[in-house]
Amino acid sequence: TQVESAKAEVADLQNRIEFLESETTELREHVERLEVENAGFADLGSQLQHMQDRNLELEEEAANLCGQVEGLERIEQSLKEEASSRVPAFEEKVRALEEEKSHLLSETNQLRDELSTLRETEQQKSELELELQGLRSHIELSTSEKRQ
Repeated sequence: TQVESAKAEVADLQNRIEFLESETTELREHVERLEVENAGFADLGSQLQHMQDRNLELEEEAANLCGQVEGLERIEQSLKEEASSRVPAFEEKVRALEEEKSHLLSETNQLRDELSTLRETEQQKSELELELQGLRSHIELSTSEKRQ
């Protein structure tokens, strides 16, 4: 009876050992799965850290670009102000040049008229000189006829 009891106890212990070995195997498999998941999480953590670093870089770049935009806006405003101050002076110069052009056109037309009058006078002078020459010839001819 003691032997049978010991055999039963040994059999019970063997069953418990097999059960515990089976549980240990399952737990090892579960641990392996958890380690794989953990590695995946570590990779995700690494990716997340990389994304956060990249996000910081992009935020810095955005801040730099905003600064550049603000600088360009100041330059644009300055140029607009300069242009608006130059426009009236430019318009005044254009108006003065247009007045000068008008005056020069008027003078040119006046000089053309004077030139035309001068040409007419020259033509009349030439005609009168021819007439005078004809009269002189006639006078000389008349004088020479009277002498003869």
